[in-house]
Amino acid sequence: MVSASEDGEWHFLDVQEAACLAIVPVSGDVKYNAVSFHPDGLLLGTACSNGQLKIWDAREQKNVVTMTAEENVAAAESISFSENGYYTAAGYGNGTVRVWDLRKQSVAKTYERKLPATT
Repeated sequence: MVSASEDGEWHFLDVQEAACLAIVPVSGDVKYNAVSFHPDGLLLGTACSNGQLKIWDAREQKNVVTMTAEENVAAAESISFSENGYYTAAGYGNGTVRVWDLRKQSVAKTYERKLPATT
């Protein structure tokens, strides 16, 4: 299992043994708000407090890709991979959702929060 904690680190955990196998510390002021395994189990993604998404080699706990939108919208607060692993979606603190194409390392689609019309 993998988890992101309030202190900004992410952890590999062995559920059966109730043991922490590895702790990946924060990098500078960036905190990891959420973490998710890629469908292949070899990669994982973190949603960061600075709006970045980081893709990691799960075995080595090394950052292999960092994706940043041209305009930094807000802290990335959630991350989820598509079933085929080609895309990841991230939810941001301002209500924006971005779908990223992992092969191109770019934003494929942005969904903006729509506020109700006022009368």
